[in-house]
Amino acid sequence: MRFNLQCHSGLDPESRNRKQTKSIFFLYFFWIPASRLDLARLVAGMTVWLIFPFSAYSVGISVSPPSLELRGAPNKKITGAFTVTNPSRETVIYEITNDGLFSLAITPTTFLLEPNKSAIVSVEYQPIDKLTTDKLTTTQLSVLGRPLTVNPTQAASGIKLPVSIATGQVAGAATRRYDPMMMGIILFDALLLAWLFYLIIKRLRMRSTHP
Repeated sequence: MRFNLQCHSGLDPESRNRKQTKSIFFLYFFWIPASRLDLARLVAGMTVWLIFPFSAYSVGISVSPPSLELRGAPNKKITGAFTVTNPSRETVIYEITNDGLFSLAITPTTFLLEPNKSAIVSVEYQPIDKLTTDKLTTTQLSVLGRPLTVNPTQAASGIKLPVSIATGQVAGAATRRYDPMMMGIILFDALLLAWLFYLIIKRLRMRSTHP
């Protein structure tokens, strides 16, 4: 008797090999023993079927930067962005969701990425109530990915992106604390003013000594 092993054309080579190998195991260990009542081979087949590594593998997700900081003036819109990259060998559907209670506008929320392609996702924070005090809080976004083609050997995957929101003096203090270039400019200006003041005093003294 002949058997034709066919694989769906939509499967990638790795998935096709797994499916074909699993079919061969089934024919050798299950169908043949059932006709010959070979219990030993049947037990061996069930053992191999259970322990053989046919587990599902997840699609890839890469997010940069690893965390998102939204800083700005109180009661104003604050915008930021991050990049999602598909490191997989197939097209993946990505979905971005807001896990917190804060009003975050995400664009886009769902998109397709081919292998090794990237997309920029913008995030906008709009305070609902007017704040009278400075604010510093954190939340997170979920970045979910699932394969475009239905495949039983693949599983959806996801990561969490931490998001920090700072407004008012809290944001200004954080900016000054992490901006060494601004501190260098301020120091240079102070030294320049001191040098000009020294030259003016020196010239005035020379005029008073030699009228």
